Order: sequence, then structure tokens, then C-alpha cells
Amino acid sequence: MSKILAGLVIFAGMAGATGWIFDIYFLRGIILNASTMRINTAIGFILSGIYVFHLPSRKMLYQLLALVVCLLGFLTLLEHIFDLSLGIDELLFVERDSISEDGKPGRMSPSSAMAFFLSGLVGLFYMLPNPLYKTSQFFSTIIFFIGLAPCMGYLFGESLFGGANIYSQMALPTALGFVCLGLGLLVSFPEKGYVAVLHGKYMGNTFARIIFVLSTIVPAILSGIFILLNEHGYTASYPTIFLVCMAYALTTILFTYKHLTRINQIDAQRVQLLADVEVSNKELAHTNAELAATVEELSSTNEELTVSNEQLEILNSRLLEANYEIERLSHTAIAASENKYKHLTESISDIFFALDHNLRFIYWNKASEINSGGLTAEQVLGKSLIELFPGMKGTEPEKCYLEALRTGEFQRCTFETTYNSNQKLSYEVSVYPYEDGLTVFIKDITQKKQAEIQLRELQSRFESIINSAMDAIITTDENKNVILFNQAAEKMFGYCAADIIGKPIRQIIPQSLYQPYAPDNGFGYMAASKDDPNKNLYGLRADGNNFPIEASVSDLKLGEKQYSTIIIRDITLRKKAEQQEKQLNNELINQNQQLQQFGYITSHNLRAPIANILGLTQIFNTTNPVDPINQIAIENIKKATVKLDDIIKDLNEILVYQKAINTSREWIVLKDVLNDIKISIAQHIEDSNAQLTTNFSKVEKLYSVKSYINSIFQNMLTNAIKYRKPGVIPKICVSTTVVEEYICLSFSDNGLGIDLEKNKEKIFGMYKRFHVHVEGKGLGLHLVKTQVEALNGKIEVESVLGEGTCFKIFLPYEQLN
Repeated sequence: MSKILAGLVIFAGMAGATGWIFDIYFLRGIILNASTMRINTAIGFILSGIYVFHLPSRKMLYQLLALVVCLLGFLTLLEHIFDLSLGIDELLFVERDSISEDGKPGRMSPSSAMAFFLSGLVGLFYMLPNPLYKTSQFFSTIIFFIGLAPCMGYLFGESLFGGANIYSQMALPTALGFVCLGLGLLVSFPEKGYVAVLHGKYMGNTFARIIFVLSTIVPAILSGIFILLNEHGYTASYPTIFLVCMAYALTTILFTYKHLTRINQIDAQRVQLLADVEVSNKELAHTNAELAATVEELSSTNEELTVSNEQLEILNSRLLEANYEIERLSHTAIAASENKYKHLTESISDIFFALDHNLRFIYWNKASEINSGGLTAEQVLGKSLIELFPGMKGTEPEKCYLEALRTGEFQRCTFETTYNSNQKLSYEVSVYPYEDGLTVFIKDITQKKQAEIQLRELQSRFESIINSAMDAIITTDENKNVILFNQAAEKMFGYCAADIIGKPIRQIIPQSLYQPYAPDNGFGYMAASKDDPNKNLYGLRADGNNFPIEASVSDLKLGEKQYSTIIIRDITLRKKAEQQEKQLNNELINQNQQLQQFGYITSHNLRAPIANILGLTQIFNTTNPVDPINQIAIENIKKATVKLDDIIKDLNEILVYQKAINTSREWIVLKDVLNDIKISIAQHIEDSNAQLTTNFSKVEKLYSVKSYINSIFQNMLTNAIKYRKPGVIPKICVSTTVVEEYICLSFSDNGLGIDLEKNKEKIFGMYKRFHVHVEGKGLGLHLVKTQVEALNGKIEVESVLGEGTCFKIFLPYEQLN
């Protein structure tokens, strides 16, 4: 809308300028013998229309245009006020055919000058970094009424200002131009300032638009009615009528602005509440749907858990013996640990009590009772500190309590007393403020002070004890630098005491070898490794090798100095024993599973041929050897015997592979293994035109059992060729990658594929075949799985029926070492 109005302003200015250039009177003033648009007015309209059209851009060029218009109006006003001639009235054209009423040819009227001055200010205000929207829109309204007043004069043919004829003051095109200019400036930013109440979809916006139209139209209608009545002598003068109507319009707009804005806010809140309710309803519906789905999933999960529980009960019974041995070892370790720390917990004798904000006792421990001369908790609780111990008044502990209550911060102090003893005792008081008051720990530090005095005397004896210890004992100062390094530590870490004393403890126990890594917090990472068996701590020997350790840290404060003593035990043998125990358990589980499979095979697969043989012997005619039935029985007995022999050979082959795990391991180059297998199945490759690609860049060789790796390659490649799609050249890819702690050996093809939804649980079973049109026993994948598990690995399969299969064999990463 603002661009359309700006275009009309430019058009008015261009029409006026054209009238002056080509001397066309109609374009300067529509009504004959009336006021005409001055050339300065036309130029002002053109410049105003241009910057109003581009107002939102706030470019420097348009700011300069607004400034020119403002100066044009201001200088003209100065000419009118001080009766000056600044030479700007006829700068471009000399007016010959008409002269203004004040005898100043070419000079625009004061009202036109005021309108241009205000419009220039409005343009500058709009283009400020922080625009003055309301002030600008107020000035724009004044511009609008400056143009509206002459329009009404022309409409009703009356003088509205003190008897001066409006025709001689402002031309009709000029008045219409100012009406458009005022409206254009007013609606340039419809969402800001006063005009924002007219723009929007809320109830207040609708009322505002109706009131604005009425406030504009009604004064004009009333003015016409009053003018007609005035001609018959019924009303006041015309200027009074006009001013009253304009005052009515402005008062109506300003009075309703505040209330309509509040209506908008209320309506916006109503719309937002409705939107929130709708969103809440959708979320509730979605939540209900999710709950229904969750209930269904829980029902299905319960059924699966029931089946899993039955299977677990069977497995638990088989693992009882293994668990018994583990429990025995664990019990031994726990008993040793409990005996180690039992004395420490029982020897704690620190005084501990709690005070409320009024220094009344709310907790009193057993050590407090012993050290206070037998005051029980019943005698103490609820009473104040000074009431029970008057001698504490004004002492350091009382000051410490009060300071902790005042600041809410931890406080510590020491004091000496002879209470309940003939000996002077020293105590350290630690005060911890909390929500309900204070918790106070009082520690007897008398022995610590005495220890400082006797330290030199006991040092030699202490060193003798330390050096005789089997565990490494290391003491550090407050900077975590080594100050004591016993002989066991020298033997464990390979350093002489003279070489390591004064060096940081992290030189031999680096935090980087703590797994998982913990932030630097003193010796916290050492303590964590002992509390959590899954977090390992390692020491670093002088030769650069690391080894697992167990560390216990204890702190000692002598005066202002802080010392830490670390007792370290090399747990390499324990770790090896735990690893061997874990491996033995895994082997035991695997052997149990293999025994179950073997039992199933012997009871199921051997039973059929044996039963067949027994049945044939029943029909054999021993009385008549030449009976034809005997020949048939002998031939069938021979077939059953051959089948029985095949089964026994298969079982023997499985047992041979299971025993081969004890074969010594060696470095195996995968490329060489593949070349050997390609030679052995060269005829199959040639007959099928198979395309074989490899990528051993990640892992080129393994330290493993060569016969197992050869057999895995043989079975995988043979199966990929045998179960190819008819009419399609088989493409086989063999590659290696490293996945976490495993080496992944991958065999992929574009063959027939396997329906895993139906056969996933059977795929590695013995004598399981899924494509009967190809000759085979169904033994290959079972052998591969047996060999992989014997190597402490696992095998996974991904397959899509009709597209191909990918077998992934995961071997422990240790087979690279």
C-alpha cells in the first residue's frame, strides 16, 4: 500500500513538473484561476515519493533525499516567518502567469512547507538505527490533515482558515499529493507504532480499522453538514467547524488506541491458549497411542521372557559347578579384604556431633560420649553448647561455629584443653555448615604433634620396616613428588631410590594408563581402580613396560605439610590367573555345548542306520541262504553300513578339528592362504567363471592355527561357488577390517542367499542344507562355526534371499600379537 501511495505522490510531482516544463496550466492546477502547484512543491513530491517507495531499505541515498525535502520545507518556512528571500523559490523556473497572495512568486504556501518539513523528518526518523515509529506516524497524520483540509475546502467551496480563500493557499493537486504522502508515510511500517493496531487478524485490529475509517469519513460528512447549516445561520464559523471535526477525529483515534491495543493482547492470549490446547490434545493422543503400543510390546516381551527364563534355568544348572569354584575364589579374596579393613573401621574414634542454628545439639555419636566423660545422647540432645560446656564461651571452637553459621562456609581450627584429663590434649575442629545447622568433626591430633617431635628418632626404624615389606611403599609430599621409595619398589619398578626421589609419582604411575581415563583429581584415580575391578591401573617400569597394579593411598598431615603413602602390589600373576579362569570357563561352556551336539548326533543320526540294519537282519532268511530276499537285505545292509561309516567319519572330522586347537600357532599370511585355496579349487573357479576380489590392507596376517584358517577359507569359498545363482557369474569378495577388539574376516557373494527369517537358528547346524539341488552334506558351516569358536571368536551372517550372503568371522585382536 505504501508503494502505491508513493507512486501517486511521484505521479503528482511529475505532473506538476511537466506542467512547468511544457507550460501546461491544467497539470499545475486543475481548477482555473485557482492556486497552482509550485515547481519546488513538484520537486518535493518527486523526492518524497522516491524515498517513501524505498523507505524500508534505509540506504544512505534515500536518507539524503529525506534530508533535502526536510531542508526545502524548513528554508521555505524561514522565508515565510522572517520575510526572507533565500533564492530557492524561482531557482528553476520564473513564474510569469500568476503571483501568490503574499507577493512572493514561485514560493509554496506555509502549510506546504510545513508538510514537506514534517515529511522529511518522518523519513529521517524511520531510517534511524532505532526508528521513532510513533513520533513519525504522529507527524504523518498531521501531513495527512494538512492535505485533507484544502481538499474539504475545494469540496465545499469554503474558506477554513480565517477568511483566506483555500484556493490561493494550496492547489488541489498539491492537497491530494499531501493526502497520499501522509497516508504513505503512515502505512510504511504497518506492524510498528500506532498503525500496528490496524494491522493484524485479532479482534482489536478489526475494530481499529472500522474506527479509523469512521474517524476519517465522519468528520468530512459532519463538516459538510455543518457548512450547509452554516449557510442558513444555524452553526458556528467554518474554521471552528473544521477544527472541531478534526479534533473529534484525532481524539477518537488517540482515545481508542490504548483500549484496542489491550483488546489485541487479550485476543492474542486467547488464540495462543486455543493453539496450546490443540497442541496438548495432539500430544495426548500421540501419548495414548504410544502407551497402547508400549502395552502391546510389554505383553510380547513378557512372553519372550517366559521362554528365556526356562532356557536360563537349564543353563544355570549346568554352570553350578563352575560358579562354585568362582565363589570359592571370590570368598577367599573378600575375606582377605574384609580382614584388611576391619581394624581400620573399628579404630575410628573421632568425635562427631551436629548443632542447629542456635548451637543446640541435635546429634551425638559414641566417640563423643566417651571423650566427654560419659555424657550420653539423652543428656546432650536439645541442650545448647554453652549450657553443657560453659568453658567453651569465647574459645576458638565457638568462634569457628559462629563464623560457619554466618558465612555458610567450611571452617577449621585447633585448640588445646585438659578437660577430663591431666594431660594437655590437642584437637582439630572441622565445621561443615548445612541446611539445618552444623556438622562438627573433632579429631585428636595430640599424637600427630608428638609424632612430629619424635619423627627423627623413629625415621631409621621406619625405613627398616618399610624396606622389609614385600609390597612397594612410596611416600609423596604435597606436590606429589616422591620422598620415600622402598626396596620392594626398586625391585618392582626397576629404579634406584636415588634416581626416582624428587620426581613426580606420575613418572611411574601415569594417569594415562588408568582405564577408563579419569580427570586429574589427586590420587582419586588410584583409589577408583581398587574399588572397581573393571577399572585397571598400571605401573610403568624403567624399561618402558607397563604392568597391572593395585594401589592403596593413605594421607597424613604433619603440621602444615601433607604426605601421601601409596602401597602398591604387582597383580600380574593374579590378572593372568583371572584370564586363565575366564578362558577355562568359556572352554567349559563350549565343550558342554559340543557334548550336547555330539550327544544329539549320536542319538539321532546313528540311530537311523543302526535301526535299518537291525530291521534287515530280522528279514534275512537264515534257513534258505539262496532266498532272493537275502540279496535285497544284504544290499540294503551295505547301504546302511556305508551311511553309518560316513556319519562316523564326519564325527571323527569334527573331533579332529576340536583337538587341533592345541596345535602350535604360527604367523599366517592371508594372501598365501587364499592362493593355496584357489589352486585346490581351481577347477570349480574355472567351471563357474567366478570373479574373486580381496582386500587385506587392514590385516595382512594372523598368528593362529593354520589348519583352521585354511579350512575356513576352503569352506567359505567352496560354498560361495556351489550356491551361485544360475546364469549369473559369481562375484566373491574377501576382506579384513578391525572392529573394536576383533579382527573381522568377511566373505561376501552374490549367490542364492538364505531366508534368515526361517533358517537363522539352523544355519550352523550339522547336516542342515537350504538348497537341495546342489550336492552336499550340510557339514561345512558347522565345521566353520566350530573352528571359529575354538579360536575364541564368533561368526555372524547377513543374507537376502535371491541377492547374496555375507559371512563375518570375528577373531580376537590378540591374534595380531
